[in-house]
Formats: sequence, C-alpha cells, structure tokens
Amino acid sequence: MALRNGREIACTPERLLAHVARQRGRNGCELWKGAHDSHGYGVVYINGRQHKAHRIAWELAHGPLPTGRKLNACERTRDCVRIDHLRLTIPKDENTMLRPASLRRGKVRGHMREQSANSYQLIVYIGVSAATGKERYHRETFRGPVQQACKRLDAIIRDVGRSTRRDTPVTVTDLLDRWLAHAGPDLSPTTLRTYRGYINNRIAPALGDIALTDLTPATLNDLYHQLSNEGLSPATIRQCHAIIHRALHIAQNWDLITTNPATHTTPPNTHPPPEHRTAPA
Repeated sequence: MALRNGREIACTPERLLAHVARQRGRNGCELWKGAHDSHGYGVVYINGRQHKAHRIAWELAHGPLPTGRKLNACERTRDCVRIDHLRLTIPKDENTMLRPASLRRGKVRGHMREQSANSYQLIVYIGVSAATGKERYHRETFRGPVQQACKRLDAIIRDVGRSTRRDTPVTVTDLLDRWLAHAGPDLSPTTLRTYRGYINNRIAPALGDIALTDLTPATLNDLYHQLSNEGLSPATIRQCHAIIHRALHIAQNWDLITTNPATHTTPPNTHPPPEHRTAPA
C-alpha cells in the first residue's frame, strides 16, 4: 500500500511492474506500457482518479512526497518510471526580488536524484561564473533516508544564498529600485512619482553605489547634513529619511542586512524646539 492525500491506494509494486517494460539502450529507462495522458506521461487510475505513474512509483518506494517538494519526470522520456531517473526538487523561490541576476533565471534552485538505495546526488545551482561565463553547480552525494537528504539540500541552498550575497553585494540603488517595484502597486501615482523624485535627485546620487552592508548611521547623518547645507527644509530631509528607513526595513526582512542603520540616525526636526523664556523678576 502507498499513501496519497492521506488515503491508502491499492497499488503494489507487482501490479505497477506488470505495466513496465525496460527500454533497451544506455539510458536504461523503464517505460510505462499502460495509459498515457495528452502530454505523454504514464497514468494510473486509482479509485476513478488519474495519477501520474512516475509519482506512484516513487511513493511506492519512499512513501508520501515530502512537504514542499516536487517530483520531476525523467529528462529523457516522460513515461519513464525508473526511480533513479526521477528528480525530487525544491520549487522555484517566488521572492526573487533581490536575488542576484545569475539566480533570477527561473531555474529550480536545487534538486536531488536517487543513485541507489538511500544514496542521493544533491545538485544546487550557484550562478554564472564571472570569469568563464559558464553556469556553476554544487554537487554532493548524501547517504541516508530521503527526509534527511531533503534537509541537507535545504542547508546547501541556504549556504549558497549567503555566499552569493557576499560575492555579489546589493547596493543602495539596487535596493531602492527593487523596493519601488515591490511597493509601487500599493502607492498612489502621485506618491510613487514623489518618491522617485527624491530617490533620483537626492538619495541615489549620494548613496547609490554604497553596498548595503557598508551603510552606517554616520553615512546617513552626513547625507542629512549635506541636504541641509543645500537649503532643503527639515520636512524634505525627513521625507528622504522616511524613504531610506522603509527601504532598509524591507532589506532587513529579506535578510540582506541584520540591522537597519536608519533607526540610529538623527534627521532634523520639522519643528524647532520651543524657546525657554525667563520669567521677568
């Protein structure tokens, strides 16, 4: 028996293999001889519902598909049900807003392929080499249960993400561009146009090329002092500060920085402090 959506399915390895023919040749695919769908995938009908044969084969061998994983069919032919020709993958990260360009290619970031019983090849896409222009991958072999192999794959992807952020630092301009793209749909056209004006004319020329990890409260205070010397009003400077603070808050949520440097700055007050008058004697 195998489980699917919490229910047992009456499909045994013997019944499955009765519909499989081993293809001759180097690839050694095991082809499904039963029904196929319109896309060429082998299908199994269980309790009147259609299921892909390669997924049923995988679940018979390993149990239910782990949460958050996707099973890809054989790269050579879609109706292959050989277990070690199937790839257990992690779906694409939907939040690609600030990933470096080499990782914004719509690719699955990592997947695993069974080599033999309790032995898996883990493959993670790193990016394009600046020196050679070729795509780079991290590959390693993991021996153990499939659940532990999935955890190891997650850990590799996290490590690769951190390393990529260190190798390709995100600048203030990168952040502001992506932040506007992220926040723009929630802003009115007038507000969005105002923000772009402050960014293009005041913020980006002074801070644009600075990496987020190098941005400090002192750097921001210097900007506010410079804007004051140029004759900008305290209210305008505080508006620039608000834009910077919001964008850096998003960067902190996206794990690009650990603290928000704008929190520790001293932008000018919009209202001068009241004068203390000495009461007449």
